[in-house]
Amino acid sequence: MTVPAYKHDPEEVAEELNKEYVKHKEQYNQNSDLSILKTALDCITRAVEQTAGEAFAKSSVRAGHLTNLGRCQGLLFDATGDGKHLDESLNAIKLSVQTAPDSSNVRPLCLINYSDVLARRYFSRGDKQDLEEALHQARIAVTAASEGSAHWGSAQSTLASRLAQHFEYIEQDDRYMNEAIAISQELVAKTSADDELYAVHIFNLAGDLQNRYLRYGDLKDLRSAKDLFARAKDSFPTGNLNHSSAVRQYAGTVHDMVDRTGESDELESAIQALVALEPKIQNPQELSKLFHQKSRLYALRYQLFSNSDDIDQSVVAAVEALRNTTQSSSIRYIILQRLSNSLASRAELRMSQEDIDSAIDYARQGAENASGISVQESAALNTMATRLLTKFELFGGTQTLKEALKANFRSMDILPKDHKDRPMKLHAAAICLRAHFEFYGQVHFLDESIAMEREAADSLPVEHPDRGMPLDGLSHSLSVRSKLTGNFQDLNEAIVASEAAVQSCPPGRKDRPAYLNGLANRLDSRADRMKSNEDLDKAIAAITEAIDSCAEGSSGEPIYLFTLSNCFAARFNMFGDASGLDKSVETLRNCLGKVSATNPMRLKILNNLGLRLQQLYTKADEQEDKRRYIEESLKHATECIDQTPEDHPSLPGYLQQLGISSLACASFVALGKPDKALEVLEAGRGIMANIAMGYHADLSNVRAADPKLHTEYTAVRDRLSQPLPESEGKSHADDAVAKRNADLAAFESLETQIRNLPGLESFNESMTADKMKSLAVFGPVVAFCTVHQRCDALIVTQDGIEALPLPDLKEEDIKARLGLVVGKDRLSKMPPTKRGIANKKMRALLEWLWDKAVQPVLQHLGLTGDGTLTSSDKKRLWWVTSGPLGLMPLHAAGKGDKKPSQNTYSRIISSYVPSFSSLSFARTCEAKVDTASPAMALITMPLTPGGLNPLSTAAESHAIHEAFSTSNPSHTALYELCQPSAAQVVALVSDSSIDMLHLACHAEPNLDDPSSTALLFGSDASAAEPDTLPISKLRNLHAAPVTERRPPRLAYLSACCTAQQYDLRLIDENIHLASAFQLCGFPGVIGTLWEADDGAAVVVAREFYLELLRLDRGGGGERGSGERIARALDWAVGVYRGSKVGRSKAVMDVLAWASFVHIGA
Repeated sequence: MTVPAYKHDPEEVAEELNKEYVKHKEQYNQNSDLSILKTALDCITRAVEQTAGEAFAKSSVRAGHLTNLGRCQGLLFDATGDGKHLDESLNAIKLSVQTAPDSSNVRPLCLINYSDVLARRYFSRGDKQDLEEALHQARIAVTAASEGSAHWGSAQSTLASRLAQHFEYIEQDDRYMNEAIAISQELVAKTSADDELYAVHIFNLAGDLQNRYLRYGDLKDLRSAKDLFARAKDSFPTGNLNHSSAVRQYAGTVHDMVDRTGESDELESAIQALVALEPKIQNPQELSKLFHQKSRLYALRYQLFSNSDDIDQSVVAAVEALRNTTQSSSIRYIILQRLSNSLASRAELRMSQEDIDSAIDYARQGAENASGISVQESAALNTMATRLLTKFELFGGTQTLKEALKANFRSMDILPKDHKDRPMKLHAAAICLRAHFEFYGQVHFLDESIAMEREAADSLPVEHPDRGMPLDGLSHSLSVRSKLTGNFQDLNEAIVASEAAVQSCPPGRKDRPAYLNGLANRLDSRADRMKSNEDLDKAIAAITEAIDSCAEGSSGEPIYLFTLSNCFAARFNMFGDASGLDKSVETLRNCLGKVSATNPMRLKILNNLGLRLQQLYTKADEQEDKRRYIEESLKHATECIDQTPEDHPSLPGYLQQLGISSLACASFVALGKPDKALEVLEAGRGIMANIAMGYHADLSNVRAADPKLHTEYTAVRDRLSQPLPESEGKSHADDAVAKRNADLAAFESLETQIRNLPGLESFNESMTADKMKSLAVFGPVVAFCTVHQRCDALIVTQDGIEALPLPDLKEEDIKARLGLVVGKDRLSKMPPTKRGIANKKMRALLEWLWDKAVQPVLQHLGLTGDGTLTSSDKKRLWWVTSGPLGLMPLHAAGKGDKKPSQNTYSRIISSYVPSFSSLSFARTCEAKVDTASPAMALITMPLTPGGLNPLSTAAESHAIHEAFSTSNPSHTALYELCQPSAAQVVALVSDSSIDMLHLACHAEPNLDDPSSTALLFGSDASAAEPDTLPISKLRNLHAAPVTERRPPRLAYLSACCTAQQYDLRLIDENIHLASAFQLCGFPGVIGTLWEADDGAAVVVAREFYLELLRLDRGGGGERGSGERIARALDWAVGVYRGSKVGRSKAVMDVLAWASFVHIGA
């Protein structure tokens, strides 16, 4: 700007420059153009320079210009976050106070601005002395402004603001807040509604009441604040900056009201008010604040109504808020946290790793943006820690968990020891430490968590409204430690802490129901420990209050109902109160109706409801009631599994619950409905295998009926067959988890469309009784249903399904003998010196099996008789191995060599299948097999990395070469791979021309996680660890369509325990190496139930291949390749049984020959 030449008087020049400053500042308020603000700064700086002479040393004119200079520097600080502008703002305004004459009208204004900038510096740097001085200067301003003067109202309003801030951030003494509210109320009362300051005063009073609500939770204050903000927004002229602020603040109080009460009547009007305001705002900074508030409201609406569109809109609004915020804006970190919060909510909804990684990234940016401003940086770091913990809970990753704790500690460390926010940062760190304990199981993490919660609670005054949070956390951690150590003192202290948390939060406060829930859980635990009816009554009273005081439809309601259901169940379990069990089921059903399909609590509710229904089944007298309860229970358990990822830690528990299918089966048997009994038994078995087998389904009928639908279906199916990528890194361009969820939804939709096609109504659905009968075309299929109340054999032939009662067989007797064949103490693990004892015990087990289970079945089928049958004369029979009896060597049951006709081996050829579905799958795979010119890969591991015992594979390898040498080389091919890597084996299994695999190697069982049971390979025998090929990886090899390679025929697993199930919780899933190969498309698998004997392995392998190749050359085979494989194994085992080992008959060494089993078609 150029000042007119005729103006030489400094005061006049300064006034012209001040006018230019005002003009540019107003322009900046409209468009937030930083260059315009800098022009304004230049104008007001020159105005101050014009009044720098001695004549203006005590001048109202200079004081006014200095005040404007301070304000302009303050605006620059707001826009850029550059601390030098804040310091220069303070210096200018402090000088204005010194310059203003004591009795001048401008002095109160200078003092008001001085108080404001001191408060601003406190919020920037966290020095409590600044806020204390700001309050002092506000009081001086009130004294300097006489009542009725131009600045009296502003001075009073400033004092009210400082009092409220002092209360909130320095000293929670009611007198500060009450004085603030009294001043604001007086200003409202003394100001005419026509006065332009009236809207300002009601706006400020609304803010004071809102602050008091946030501290004490009195709903009356929140309602009053909301109503006053509504009046303010209607009083301020549209387009005025105060009007947009009032609209935003009104929306904010509506948010808090809905969040507190669940009363959503004004939610839509608040959203629409923001939508209507949006086009009228030109200032990007103000737009950013508006979008921030919109994002909060959309996120709240999502929480209330579970509409995924709302969380998407919340993210979009937060993105817009960020886009309208400059890099240096002082509110940018708040916007970044809002965006982080919304993305985290969407990540939990969709299990999206991309969203949670973005949420973490924005939280990290927020921390960087707030760097140097301790209070803000601490809050931003705390948000980042929360996001990292969420990612860990969703996707795991130890590095993520460690980084979360690091951020928690950093959040604490940058605050002064006596800062008011530090206790809550301690509480956040304690939560993360508890997560460390839950993951690592190391008690020192839990001890540290308890110590931090104690420190946090002790650091807060008894009357502090947030003290309940660390008290509740302390109660939780103490309860966990009490369960771990049995320390009763910890549990008592946990209850005291919960009671204190409840006491700190009066009725009406939004956190009280959560604290009551914690107290109820602790009392329930003590009631269980002490069998105390009094504690249980108190627990029910506490949780009932929580339910009654929370809003209908609130997020906490299903949590509290879930706790109440547990308390009712405890009444039944502890005191036999049958009404308690009925109330528990009723409450859980109510609870289930309160959660959406995507709510993560749903699985817990379904699981508990299933368990309670099983209890009702047990105590019910009428068979029809039993059937009804168990069918509902099975339905809930199946839904749990359908919604749970394969690698989720909860899956084993849900799968274990499917043992209830046996109870349902028993109920239908008792009702005389064997067809329905077998259908429900099959529905609860091999769930995970059924999912995998679906990827190999024959889709020719689908292709013929609708080629386009076939193409879409196979594309989605093949994508689903791929394992999720393993990554600890940042978000991916393509979010694998989100895509997986979308593909699953598309897969279900496509299957529904296929079932609408003619002739495909039952596509990919559970086995029906008629389907299972059709599978008995080559011989009977037998499944066992064993429950506490009864044991039955379900015998399937082409003619029908029969339930054969086994009155002498008891479930407890089966379970008592399982340890002889599975587990760490199985008979095969006994040392060589005790081999005779082990065989004697095994023969006793086999005799018991014959008498109680096998002989009644064979007799019913007319398969018993005198004498022994040759291998070619024996009929085939399939044993379904799901359930406890399926773990037993049914194929070897019998009275031993002295009574040869009373042995399974002498009467039938046994094959095993995990389920009817797996038999159907094996038959489908078998139909594709080409037995001409077989090609086999012989894979041997004489030396295994990791120092494992060497294997005598040379003799077995020689025997196999010998068997193949009898065949015409032009018709067979044998490839040997010695000491391969796991990758080489995978290549052979997945995409080669090999149709038969023989593996002679070590296997490593994992008793805790059966899917980690693995075959061991490695080209470097001196390596410290073997190269493992686990079941989990084998199960994912079904991705390549069978048509792209030679259909596999046989996998011969000459390793230890390849057909043994380890985890009895997953007894109906049959997770072992042999079943994994079957899921890879091998219709026939030879495996071992326990450790293979070296001598037997050589004989059985040689004779098996000799016989199999002979049968292949003989042609025929209308019954398929599986028939030859089963008969070849029967022949080979017979050869070994008929041999001698030293001076003893090999048949007496049942541990040697009974280990070998055929699985499949």
